[in-house]
Amino acid sequence: MKYLSQRDPLWASRRLGASNLTVGRFGCTTTCISMILDYFKQYRSPLELASNANNYTSDGLVLWKNITSLFVWRDYIENNAKISQYLKDKDKAVILQVNNKQHWIVALRKSLIGNDYLCLDPWDGKKCWVKKKYHNITGAAYFMKK
Repeated sequence: MKYLSQRDPLWASRRLGASNLTVGRFGCTTTCISMILDYFKQYRSPLELASNANNYTSDGLVLWKNITSLFVWRDYIENNAKISQYLKDKDKAVILQVNNKQHWIVALRKSLIGNDYLCLDPWDGKKCWVKKKYHNITGAAYFMKK
């Protein structure tokens, strides 16, 4: 899976659809989706995703029903057992909502001890432990390869 940063100069200034929001400031979800698509061997860059106005509301929120033509989006709940189950299956992936519903990151694997997850943070494109960096998980979205 490509490690991507929403602040990459290749797409940071691109607006999310027709909104006034940019990938660099507000494109964590878009960047996570791009990384998940790469994991599923269907890569679309954050620039490509953001350039399609059909993928976003006028306020820059992702329209999941339009993006899921590329993969299957399952549901949106934070459930540690389900997160762990999905991370064990190579045809599934999870993104976690953190920072009191302000940010999304890609989950990679569960820690061996405790209840933490190694993740890819689209803010800087680097790995982090979610609870060490963000302290809590406020949601999760689950994906399956089509």
